[in-house]
Amino acid sequence: MMEHCILTKKHFDDSVKFFSDPSFNGYKYYFKPVGEVHISDAAVRIINSTQFDLHILAGICRCAYELKEKPPVIDSIMLNSLDSLDNIPRTFNEKYTQFLTLLFKTGCNDYKPRTINVEEDYTLAFAKDIKEFQRIVDFGIKSYDLECSNSFASEEQGTIIYLELNFTPEGFKKMNKVVNNYFSFFNPRIDSGNKDIDQKISHAFKIFSQTNSTIEDKRSACEELAFILEGFRKDLSQYFSDKDINTFFQIVNEFDIRHNKNQTKRLAFEEQIDWIFAGLMNTTLTYIKIKKRIERN
Repeated sequence: MMEHCILTKKHFDDSVKFFSDPSFNGYKYYFKPVGEVHISDAAVRIINSTQFDLHILAGICRCAYELKEKPPVIDSIMLNSLDSLDNIPRTFNEKYTQFLTLLFKTGCNDYKPRTINVEEDYTLAFAKDIKEFQRIVDFGIKSYDLECSNSFASEEQGTIIYLELNFTPEGFKKMNKVVNNYFSFFNPRIDSGNKDIDQKISHAFKIFSQTNSTIEDKRSACEELAFILEGFRKDLSQYFSDKDINTFFQIVNEFDIRHNKNQTKRLAFEEQIDWIFAGLMNTTLTYIKIKKRIERN
């Protein structure tokens, strides 16, 4: 019987639960620091023989559990692509933003305080260890984004428990703006309700905005967004007039984004591509925002 968590190397405590699944060639278990873990035998062998950033895998599993998402399957394919995975917080600032965002989405958006145990909850921020996570929480308090009613400390490990951690009024306003900002062109919120579509939109945005993107990279990003919007075309008719929709797609089709026809207009300059991409992205985000608003009512 396994005695410690594969991703944290911590010995299991009373929180551990194993799930039997004869059809799965590996392990499925719940452990408080990481949430629910589904990991293949092949991945376990690779992890035991190779150096990996296990805190990233631990963070992925814990955040999926916190957000009530389906547990990711950790297999050899995932391990091989670990260094290139998108939207993984790797710097201190990214981990700090990740932690605040997760707090906001899992209760603090209703101004509900949360007790944080550093030893169990460091995975919430993709922190490498307890000390890094404590620096993240302390930074939040010193920056007046967070506050807590009390904290407990020990000589060996320093502060390990923050009681009733919550956003300050200023921190709440800041995160409410960040998390609900669909129109930030530099960091757009992409939440259409379809993960495959969200990943494609994020991929297009990444291709377009990377520092070394070429005009052909940007053209490819425009093509990907145009294809996504084409799939939204029927839904768009619920929120936009047929005339506006037809005009928009006419503009897109007149330029050589998707069609190699004689009547299309050649996009010779990068600034033209930027203009097209901005229109496609803004329409996509507007559609998502309006759709979400209607679904809430």
